Amino acid sequence: METLRGAVPDALQTPLASAEAAVARQLGVSDDAALAILIAATLLAIVLATWAVTGGNSSGSAAGGRKRTGDAVVLLGNSGSGKTSLFYKLLTRHFAKMSRLADKCPECVTSMEIQEKRFPLVGANVDTPRRVIDFPGHARLRTQLPEVIVQARCLVFLVDAAAVKPKDIREISSLLYDVFVEIIRSGCEPRMLIVCNKCEASGAIAPEDLRKKLEKEIDGLKTTRHSIDTEGDDEMEIALGTEGVPFEFDSDAGCEVEFCSASVLEGGAKLDPVLDFIADAFPATSA
Repeated sequence: METLRGAVPDALQTPLASAEAAVARQLGVSDDAALAILIAATLLAIVLATWAVTGGNSSGSAAGGRKRTGDAVVLLGNSGSGKTSLFYKLLTRHFAKMSRLADKCPECVTSMEIQEKRFPLVGANVDTPRRVIDFPGHARLRTQLPEVIVQARCLVFLVDAAAVKPKDIREISSLLYDVFVEIIRSGCEPRMLIVCNKCEASGAIAPEDLRKKLEKEIDGLKTTRHSIDTEGDDEMEIALGTEGVPFEFDSDAGCEVEFCSASVLEGGAKLDPVLDFIADAFPATSA
C-alpha cells in the first residue's frame, strides 16, 4: 500500500490522506483497508462512466461500440441493375393501389442522383410511411455511401442476373465490399437482401450460384485491398473477415445477408420476396 501511496502525485497526497482518514473513521477499518476501498470505488466509477458513454454495449463499431439501425429502405446496386425501376415500382404501387397499371415499369431507368421519398409500402403490409432511398451505382457517388448506409434499416442490393460476366462480378463485388466496410466502420446493423433481378431473362443466374461467385471475388478483393492499404501512409482500411480464411457472407459481411430471385419488370408474385423482406425489417411495433 505504501508503494501505491508513493505513486500518487504530491498535489494529491493531502486530499488522499484526508479521504483515507474519513473512510477509516466512518467504517472502522485500517488506513490500508480504507485505501483499498477508495481504489475500488474509483475503478467502479470509471467503469460506470464508460458504460454510460458507450450505451452499455462493449462490442461493435469503432464509434463507441454501439450497434444501431436507421429507418430507411436503401436500394443499392450497380448501374443497370434495376434499382431505380424498383424505386418507382414501389412508389407507383402506393399511388395506384396495386392496380394493373402499377405493375407496368420501364425496363431500365438510370439515375445519377440520390432519390428519397417517404410513402407506405403497399403490398409489404407496411402501412406506416417509410423512407426509401435510391442510391445510384455510379462510381463517382461512392464517396456519399457512408452517410447513406447509417440511415438504413434494410439494404436491398439488386444485381442484373442476366449480366454476370467476370467484369460484372468484379464491379458488383467492389460495391459490396465498400458497403460491408462502411457497415463495420459505422457500427450499424442493417439487414441486406441481394436480389437476382431480371430472373425472367434467359440464362439468369440462380441466387446460390451468384453467392458463390461473389464470395470468391470478394475474397480476392480482401487480399488485394489489404495489401495496398498496408503499403500506404493513410489510415488502414477495415479488412473483411480473417486473413488467410475465405470470405463468407454469413460470418464476414458485418450484417445479415440473404439472397433471392425477383423480377422488378414483371412484378406481381415475382416481386414478393423483396416486399416480404422489407416488411420483416419493420416489425409491427416499430414507428
